[in-house]
Amino acid sequence: MVALRILRNAASRVVFGTRHFQRDVSLLHPFRAASSLSVNPEGVDGRESKDVANAQAMQDLAYRVYELGNDRRWQEALQLFSTVSEPSHQLRFNMLRACTRSFKFKMAWDMFHNLHVREIQAYNLMICMLSKQARHMDQVRGLEQEMRSQSLQPNAITLQCLMASYSHGGDAEGAIRLISESERLGLSHTKGALSCAFAAYCKAGNHLKAREILSQMDNLGFSATSEDLTYLVSSYTKTQDEDGARAAFAELRRRGLQPTCLTYTRLVGCLSGPEALKKAEALLAEMTTEGIQPHLLFFKMVLRAATMSADSADVLKILREMQARSLLRTAESLQDLSLDSIAAHKGALREACLSNDIRDLVQVLHQMRERGQPNLASQGVEGATALPAARLLPLGWQQALDPSSGRLYYWRDADPN
Repeated sequence: MVALRILRNAASRVVFGTRHFQRDVSLLHPFRAASSLSVNPEGVDGRESKDVANAQAMQDLAYRVYELGNDRRWQEALQLFSTVSEPSHQLRFNMLRACTRSFKFKMAWDMFHNLHVREIQAYNLMICMLSKQARHMDQVRGLEQEMRSQSLQPNAITLQCLMASYSHGGDAEGAIRLISESERLGLSHTKGALSCAFAAYCKAGNHLKAREILSQMDNLGFSATSEDLTYLVSSYTKTQDEDGARAAFAELRRRGLQPTCLTYTRLVGCLSGPEALKKAEALLAEMTTEGIQPHLLFFKMVLRAATMSADSADVLKILREMQARSLLRTAESLQDLSLDSIAAHKGALREACLSNDIRDLVQVLHQMRERGQPNLASQGVEGATALPAARLLPLGWQQALDPSSGRLYYWRDADPN
């Protein structure tokens, strides 16, 4: 054992002693460097010396891939990994870690399936990567089922990552099931785990259970964040409970937390009725005085509030403000929208504001513009034809129909001539 310890130290000095000067070369070709060893301590033959040096080189390479994974430099990690024909288990695991931290989904799955032994830590890496998006929840469930079928005992990290996935997917019961399991296992609650359960209940619209979790956080000495209280505000969206949402907003203030643009967005999303726009504009003025810049999602909620107004001109006003703020980068000309067309499309416009895809809103505006175009042929203009379907134009361009020729012509707002 003493001889092996001496050999390990000597091999480290010989193989890696120059890495401060030639670090990249020794790491890209670790076994070439190891093969040049001439150390042969008493009692250890040349083959054993070379094996120890190769093992040390593999260990150093694995650690370097680990460091690159910390920095999410997966390309460099993969380059090093590719230099080894038979990577060790630790090297494979560290490469998997580099992929998951960089959210390289396909590559991570390949690395995961190529592990000879899949330990709980490997499952943790995959679940944590997939837990960031609700659309991967089925894959997370599959990994949990596979892990449990192999009698692998989940640890605190496993349970928290699973809870994060169920939270993003709005599966409150799944998240709470895992809370109960962590209690049975004697694992102490973490702030992250409770936040996941809290968010899951909020997304499910169960604000009463969410408040119970919030009280549990307080009792354990965990400080709720602005993100937590924003989830609480949003829990009242489904029921359009403005009073409940404002109470949650006041709770955020009471705790000395600073609301974010998303907090205001969720609050505006709880407004309803003909006075919704007036209230939304008051909140816009409030957040502006606090130095918070509204984003597209906020103005979509304001536009949704405008559709509840009896005056269709309110919708046009918000659309113009969105375009002036460069939040609505659409080729559709707002000046061609008629109030009748807006009134006819309020329902579709309201639904488009709730969509995560801005193209849904642009499509409704396109339909509104088509409805608002004058049909010269129907008005008896000689030689005129029905107006062709409106097409998407570059921002700042307009189109009109020449009544004499029946053809469309185009011009820029900045140069009408």
